[in-house]
Amino acid sequence: MSHSSTRYRLSKSKIAAFEHCPRRLWLQIHHRDVGHFDSDTLARFRIGHEVGRLATVAMPDGVLVEAEPNIEAALVRTTQLIAHDASRPIFEATFQHHGVLVRVDILEPVGLGSWHAIEVKPKLNSAGGTRRERELVSI
Repeated sequence: MSHSSTRYRLSKSKIAAFEHCPRRLWLQIHHRDVGHFDSDTLARFRIGHEVGRLATVAMPDGVLVEAEPNIEAALVRTTQLIAHDASRPIFEATFQHHGVLVRVDILEPVGLGSWHAIEVKPKLNSAGGTRRERELVSI
């Protein structure tokens, strides 16, 4: 039996892909070129980006961690911010532990070296409306 030395990171989006369909995850990892997103998924992405933008407006002193040029840069930048600027919120703080990758929407300092991890999500209105009738969660 041969074991591959290739390592794959586990992330929240990969878990969601697997829960939707195990084959979808396999294709996402091994054949990214064949994947495509339907209009509902693209709409959810747009809403998610808008929610993220509103979060940065609500916390203007926050710092965004970019995943450029690669995810390792985001890991290093997050470590630097936590160590040297623990008074400002961090958007997309990036962590990895035992191959599991996590990007936190907002990492908010709460004093004495402690942080709250905040996951920002769009929410259906309380009347149970359709996807097009979404309200953004207040921050």
